[in-house]
Amino acid sequence: MNYPVIGYVLAWVIEIEGFLMLAPCLVAVVYGEKTGFVYLLGAAVCLAIGLCGTKLKKPKDMSIYRKEGMVTVALAWVVMSLLGAVPFVITGEIPSFIDAVFEIVSGFTTTGASILSDVEAVSHPSLLWRSFSHWIGGMGVLVFILMLIPVREGAGTQMNLMRAESPGYDISKLAPKVSNTARILYKLYLIITIIEMIVLLLSGMNWFDAVCITFGTAGTGGFGVLNTSCGSYTALQQVIITVFMIAFGVNFSFYFLISVKRVKTAVMMEEVRVYLLIIAAAVLTITINTAHMYSSVSESMRHAFFQVGSIITTTGYSSVDFDQWPSLSKAVLILLMCIGACAGSTGGGIKVSRIMIYLKAQKRRVNRFIHPHTIETIRMDGNSVPEHNINTIMVFLAAYCAIFALSVLLISIDGFSFDPEELEYDGHGDLDFLEGVSLPGYSKQELKDLVFVDISTDDALSNKLVEYTARTEDGRYRSMRKLHLTGYTGPKITMPEHIPDVTPDTIEQFGQLLKAEEDFTVNDGFGNDASEHIDVEAERVMNDSSMIHYTVSIENIFGDRDLVKQDVVLSGKYAVIALSDEEVTIGAREEFNPEEYIVRAERADGTPAMDEVILRGLVDTGTPGTYLLTYELDGQTAQLCVIVE
Repeated sequence: MNYPVIGYVLAWVIEIEGFLMLAPCLVAVVYGEKTGFVYLLGAAVCLAIGLCGTKLKKPKDMSIYRKEGMVTVALAWVVMSLLGAVPFVITGEIPSFIDAVFEIVSGFTTTGASILSDVEAVSHPSLLWRSFSHWIGGMGVLVFILMLIPVREGAGTQMNLMRAESPGYDISKLAPKVSNTARILYKLYLIITIIEMIVLLLSGMNWFDAVCITFGTAGTGGFGVLNTSCGSYTALQQVIITVFMIAFGVNFSFYFLISVKRVKTAVMMEEVRVYLLIIAAAVLTITINTAHMYSSVSESMRHAFFQVGSIITTTGYSSVDFDQWPSLSKAVLILLMCIGACAGSTGGGIKVSRIMIYLKAQKRRVNRFIHPHTIETIRMDGNSVPEHNINTIMVFLAAYCAIFALSVLLISIDGFSFDPEELEYDGHGDLDFLEGVSLPGYSKQELKDLVFVDISTDDALSNKLVEYTARTEDGRYRSMRKLHLTGYTGPKITMPEHIPDVTPDTIEQFGQLLKAEEDFTVNDGFGNDASEHIDVEAERVMNDSSMIHYTVSIENIFGDRDLVKQDVVLSGKYAVIALSDEEVTIGAREEFNPEEYIVRAERADGTPAMDEVILRGLVDTGTPGTYLLTYELDGQTAQLCVIVE
């Protein structure tokens, strides 16, 4: 084992990571956030370590054989992840180092899983670093370093590194030298990345979101900057993101062939054609299966297109809660997740080419069983696939399934146990969510302080999912069990036929006035009275001092809610002032008379008082902007919003 050259390459990795950490510093300057100093310190430390390792002493033997290549790539990801997690801990945004390592490993490996429940609370530099880690890991930092490291090409050094880093079943050079191949790959990667950024900016997305979403799309990772992932973006922006997710899932040899004007060869690539065919079939299936859930077929197709592109490339963005989709649609998404994108792309999964070769190999096996003397060669794009590659694919698939099964078993060991497995509640008595819950080493009283319970609706209103989360010294535990609510219909508020009178002095007592009405009812969902748990919000109507807008609501422990909105005219003797509008728009330098908008102005005794209204605020018709005027009469006010364009 050539340890000096492994250390030399790792030093390059650390040095490059130091340069990359400067990107969050630039964002910190733009937004004026102090977290940028943490990334500046991290960059300085990484650069110092890296430069010491690359400049002080260069190994005499620069040969990297296959075993050195495998070890170097494995250690490179570990070192990058450990150093990349440190800024999250120092900033305090992810206090636990284990959680921080999980977050950055998810970024560099483009997994996209996150421990953050509120990403919008994270600073801009940290959000960029999360998303940037996808872009770095998408193509592979070792591929980038291959352009820079002065190692021996003839000894197979660079090829062994690229082979260890490559996600496909085989690796071939696009140019005579591996370093040139790396340059071609990163050039294509960078060009497509910049194109997506520009298109998103032209669609109206702000620059920071456009950069972060592009990084997540390019690396097919899926870290977003909003809690809704991509659900808050416009339909056009979602389509753009979808197109580029699919584009980054295409084998980069396809783009190289197009760039050298070998379009016909590119179009004939079997893997790319099958990849696009799978996407089309999945979109059509899910569109038909979910059409009844949306207002139009086009909306259903848009969401299907987005989720299919996101899942097959293992990006992980979402435009809707696809957990609410029918079982068929969810099953299709799971299959796509396993299949993955093309080899030689930034996408994850088994890869379409491996699936194709596996199916061709099984077909050949059946043919040989029927015709033992048949000689059949497996081909891809007209070229025969070597037997050792076929054997490698078989080993890969076996290892993939074994690791998947082992992972499922490990994740299922969450520490929680339930007896009974499913809770039932009929609305009578108190519901104890910790009933039958146990965690080794902790009493039920201790669990009350440790366990956080979150409830969501399952496949029906009366079926809930209860998620239990506990953070202990041994780690964090999470599990779920079902809760069935017998006879549950959800909370319901029924307003009385006669709305009680409200005076200026009793505006805040509207809830008590409602409860005094016999036909005012609040059902908790089980037929029980829940009127004591209502929440009443009062809001004055902006342009009418005599009108109060009430919102009466109730939310139960299951997160289900009902609300009723009610407008009430104040009774009794008081001054009244009312305007014709709440908001008006006028042109610049257009003549404006605020008194024209007064439609009613009376004193408490009913006498008109149009000329006695006091106007507060000014409107500069020569300067575009938004202005707020307040009309006042004997303590009563109304407001008018004036927009000058």
